[in-house]
Amino acid sequence: MTAADATATTNAALEQRLLRISALATLAIGCVGIATGLLIGSRAIVFDGFYSLTDVLMTCVSMLVARLVALGASRHFQFGFWHLEPMLVAFNSSVLLLACGYAFLDGLSTFLVGGRTVAFGAGAAYALGVGLASLGIAAYAKRASRNLHSSLVEIDIRAYVLGGFLSLGLFASFVLGAVLTSQRATDLAPYVDPVILMLLTLVLAPVPIASLIRALAEVFQLAPADLDAEVDALMRALVAELGFKAFKAHVAQAGRAEFIEIDVIVDPAFPVSSVADLDAYRQRIADGLKPSAATRWLTIAFTTDPRWT
Repeated sequence: MTAADATATTNAALEQRLLRISALATLAIGCVGIATGLLIGSRAIVFDGFYSLTDVLMTCVSMLVARLVALGASRHFQFGFWHLEPMLVAFNSSVLLLACGYAFLDGLSTFLVGGRTVAFGAGAAYALGVGLASLGIAAYAKRASRNLHSSLVEIDIRAYVLGGFLSLGLFASFVLGAVLTSQRATDLAPYVDPVILMLLTLVLAPVPIASLIRALAEVFQLAPADLDAEVDALMRALVAELGFKAFKAHVAQAGRAEFIEIDVIVDPAFPVSSVADLDAYRQRIADGLKPSAATRWLTIAFTTDPRWT
């Protein structure tokens, strides 16, 4: 086993461990959230718990995808399982976006019928505990995955950070509700929970929307602008320097894999004495690309006929 293989194996094991910890913690938070929300009559906390349980399901699927990605290529999937990663992110984001839409409509309908009575003290205790726990888990995962470069773990970390701050905001809102109740502002207190629910969905929704847009770009193999510009600039410089006639380049990204295909067009009289000369040009092109944390599939072909590009 090479050093690179050993590092990949270690990273895959770390990724699985972090995803397992995330799944168990999120499962606990989700169950406690739904139970607490039902007991105190808070739809906002029930939604928070449901959101967490949905995330658990996605994390479990993420663990399966991470295992497949770590396996590398197979007879039927000869480019590996990289394409599953953006597909999973797209599905996960779509589910969460639908949950946000449903919760917003639920909050709006409750607001329009006069709100609901909630035990704000218990809700504040729940929100504070969950907020601190979420930020703690995010900090631990961030330190542990510093050199991992896993989009699946990064999604989990972002979700915990966002969830932590939302829970702290929920805590502040429940404190406000408790104050309104203690001041006998009975006409305003019932509106606190549906308003919180609608605000939660409005704050949460941009996260799955952004993830969905990025994932669909990879699913449909839209060329990453930065990578496309880098390859184009490098090849234009080498065409001028080395005397190539022209080139065509195609780039794509799927999860943690970059795919770069470069077809170099040369004149029939271009001086090449052996295949080793072409390999030297290939190495020159490869060395000119910036190092990437992604697994890179780089294909470089030489031809005198543009039809083969």
